[in-house]
Amino acid sequence: MQSKTSSYLANLLQFCIDNKIHKARKILHAYLLRTNQFSNTFLVNRLIELYSKCGHPTSAHLLFDQLSARNIYTYHAVLDAYCKSNDIDNAYEVFAQMPERNSVTWNLIITALSHNGFEKKALENFYLMMMGGFVPTRFTLASVLSACGGVSDVGCGKECHGVAIKLGLEGNFFVGNALLGMYAKCGFVWEAIEIFKGLPEHNEVTFTAMMKGLMETDRIHEAFDMFKLMHRVGISIDSVSLSSVLGVCAKSSFEDFVVVNDNDRNWYNVHGKQIHGLVIKLGFERDLQLNNSLLDMYAKHGDMECAEMLFDNMSEVSVVSWNVMIGGFGQKYSKERALEYMEKMKNHGFEPNEVTYVNLLAACVKSEDVETGRQMFDDMSCPSLSSWNALLSGYSQNEHHKEAVMLFREMQFRNVQPDRTTFAIVLSSCAQMGLLDGGKQVHAALLKDVAYTDLYVASGLIGLYSKCSKIEMAKHVFDELPQYDVACWNSMIAGLSLNSLEAEAFIYFKQMLGKGMLPTEFSFATNAGTTNVSLGCQDQHCEYVKILFYNRYLAK
Repeated sequence: MQSKTSSYLANLLQFCIDNKIHKARKILHAYLLRTNQFSNTFLVNRLIELYSKCGHPTSAHLLFDQLSARNIYTYHAVLDAYCKSNDIDNAYEVFAQMPERNSVTWNLIITALSHNGFEKKALENFYLMMMGGFVPTRFTLASVLSACGGVSDVGCGKECHGVAIKLGLEGNFFVGNALLGMYAKCGFVWEAIEIFKGLPEHNEVTFTAMMKGLMETDRIHEAFDMFKLMHRVGISIDSVSLSSVLGVCAKSSFEDFVVVNDNDRNWYNVHGKQIHGLVIKLGFERDLQLNNSLLDMYAKHGDMECAEMLFDNMSEVSVVSWNVMIGGFGQKYSKERALEYMEKMKNHGFEPNEVTYVNLLAACVKSEDVETGRQMFDDMSCPSLSSWNALLSGYSQNEHHKEAVMLFREMQFRNVQPDRTTFAIVLSSCAQMGLLDGGKQVHAALLKDVAYTDLYVASGLIGLYSKCSKIEMAKHVFDELPQYDVACWNSMIAGLSLNSLEAEAFIYFKQMLGKGMLPTEFSFATNAGTTNVSLGCQDQHCEYVKILFYNRYLAK
């Protein structure tokens, strides 16, 4: 009789789980207590799973703690509860306590870590899983590839690609989309395109990932063409796809997607407005995230009139909406309007956050009111790195270089970790002041930081030593770089020219061409100036530069 009752209860619990009958959980829990069924591990496991499906991880864990005879399914049930509620700390604690694990366990924890911003931890556990001899599933690989993209670890991504090929999962829909997204996020667009071509079918996720990858590598026209292809072949366009293409429109320059209206000479982002029309046509006009993307698109293009019209007609707004408007007016050098919107934001019951203050700080800086910006900065209880960088930029742009250097020192005293932007700004200020000792101190700080090999920062170092007449140090920085970009070459060439080493500057210019690096207008301008004052074969040099300039720019 007991066996029949247990079998009936097990079927009833499974029926409630499958059909998400949440209200039955307490009744069944009480019945198990009343009939002394808590010694039945199988039934309690099902009850824990029911609590998990109902979104009650704490209740699931209480049952877990009360159960003395646990098995791997007990652990799975409570682990799944925490993973589904994104409670990573408790999930990892349960995972660490498990006496044994299988592929399902590993998949649960890796997926949860990857989806909640713990990409590096997800990759560490993936390697542990592989070392334990467990075979990853398509879901494991998809999560790991997403984590690789999140931290731009293309090396690990390629290893996972190899595993996918070995397991015959490369053409799997989930794995294929994840591979495409990983390569796109890491900037390997050609590899992403090859994956895209090789997939047996495509959906909105595939197209959106491809579109984002093209956008992030500044291939704006191709990104928008991908959206047009998606629309043409009949792929369902969802809010995520629309938000992504609005990001493409926001990132585009005026020359990319604009026309001029001869009547009022105003610029219009044609494609952005077309997407706005599509948002309305598809019935997404009340979608808050999409409306925020539209606001951002208009604000990035300085069309605050359209942004205001949209904002005033939105059925719902968020802190993000207010921040976009404040940032948009800041970009338009309208500090007063930005401050006005912050006051409105407070009056409507929204609390300004760090982004709000950074946007206001940037508005003050752009309006050349660095003093007000500093007052606002000093009122922040715990300014973020973005706030420090915004004020540093304001000092530097307004030629308050001494204040920029002093602010950098204050950052060090307060143990605020600088980033590449911080270093580049303070190096520029040191260079403008000819402050060699200060620049050397920044260089020393760089040696302790991974930013030392960053090309953006290296270019600033080269500029500093060049302007302080320490050209050998500039050469040393240049020679130590693992790779080069055109900005570094330009800085080195300009530095040599500044120190009256024109012939050597021209040699570097030819080396740049020999490395396959396409020169910019700055490269030609520097060398045109160099050859005009160089000794010996200056006329020959100048003619050579003129020919290159013609081939590069005028013969298009």
